[in-house]
Amino acid sequence: MMKKVLAALIPIVLTVAGLFLFLKQNRESYPEDVYNLRLEKIKGKENLIRVEEPLPLAIVKNGFFIKGQARGNWYFEASFPVSLIDEKGNTVVNSYLEAIGEWMREDFVAFEKEFFFESEQQSKYGLLILKKDTPSGLPEQADQIEIPVRFR
Repeated sequence: MMKKVLAALIPIVLTVAGLFLFLKQNRESYPEDVYNLRLEKIKGKENLIRVEEPLPLAIVKNGFFIKGQARGNWYFEASFPVSLIDEKGNTVVNSYLEAIGEWMREDFVAFEKEFFFESEQQSKYGLLILKKDTPSGLPEQADQIEIPVRFR
């Protein structure tokens, strides 16, 4: 009887331990308070911009997609800037996302684009920064979200 109980418990214990180690490894590059603060800022902007891909702490590799929706006023001339920086602040990608369809409206407008690195990344993590396009340059109109990501 005791052998059956142990045989049933061992896979459960190993699964829980593996899950714990996986979650710990996924967060090890970001201190928990920094990670949680970034998530709160992203959640606070869901009425302005929603990023479906990549999710926070997703692994981004060469040929990664950015996909989501933003309100029409996030765009200017149907686009807005996007950057990917590594943990040292080096720019990995600096480009634009473009609206799919009519962007001059208050509703959400889809965006999707594939991006490529110029060189293989040595860093462990980075930040994907999507900025509201503000041609006026006025700081009170500026806005952005920062999504923590990991490199392969």
